[in-house]
Amino acid sequence: MLAKKSLFFAVVLLVFVVFLFGMTKLSMREIPDDLNAVINVIKKPQIIDKDGKPLNITYQNKFNLHNIISLHEIPEFLQQVFILSEDKRFYEHGGIDWIARINAIYQNLITLKIKRGASTISEQVIKMLHTRKRSFWTRWVEGWEAYELELKFDKATILEFYLNQVPYTAQRRGLKQATIYYFKRNLNTLNQKEMLSLAVLIKAPSRQDLYKNTAKTDRDINILLDRLKKNNIISDKQIQEIKTQTIDLVEKNNSTRTEHFINYIIKQNKIKNNNKIIKTTIDGNLQKIAQNLLLRFTS
Repeated sequence: MLAKKSLFFAVVLLVFVVFLFGMTKLSMREIPDDLNAVINVIKKPQIIDKDGKPLNITYQNKFNLHNIISLHEIPEFLQQVFILSEDKRFYEHGGIDWIARINAIYQNLITLKIKRGASTISEQVIKMLHTRKRSFWTRWVEGWEAYELELKFDKATILEFYLNQVPYTAQRRGLKQATIYYFKRNLNTLNQKEMLSLAVLIKAPSRQDLYKNTAKTDRDINILLDRLKKNNIISDKQIQEIKTQTIDLVEKNNSTRTEHFINYIIKQNKIKNNNKIIKTTIDGNLQKIAQNLLLRFTS
């Protein structure tokens, strides 16, 4: 009798596993052969002024199209900070961090809510590629897609794509766009506290914004500093030095209004459906001065 019950449960378990495997495969979407090809599908020309500054920046895109930087251009400290903050076992797992996943499932089952996601960087890349409604099932499917992603691409390629596409407030994507938005400087000129701010802001990009509230950002930076120390990435002395640093934001200003000029350039060059960059003779700074004078005298 006991043998029959064991056989029955074994058959049921086998059927369940086969069913789960089949449904997972049916739900999985194809991983592209080239991550950059996904971005290049969105074809929008970029018009720049005589100094190389963009005139027609738009952030109404699913991906960062033009502000792409290679991994070697991103300071090593900033890479370490992002990996520790988002996926500390990034170089150890194969797309799914089972230790973090099991802990997150336990916490979620207790609360009956998805409070902890435990998404690896590879899983976050999958979310960028494949938009889905959030649920336990989609988290399961995304994990296996992340596994396939890591079979196709090495860690450096995945990390580079992630750091170029990670979302921030004001529809900015990637480290370069966020750095330009907040600091108007190159990434390698940021101090360590400014780099840390870029890492903590992505925790809640729709709510966290340095222009609105820095108190929570400061708290999150201090928490991240403690984690960096525990992982022997920085010392007590370095922590004290970082805490004395300031986050130097630039003043937000209006963009240059050149819509009619841009439309004329696009029409003349017939480049509506490609990612071509066209340099013009217009002086963006002079245009902005004239624009501000006009606004001052007409308001």
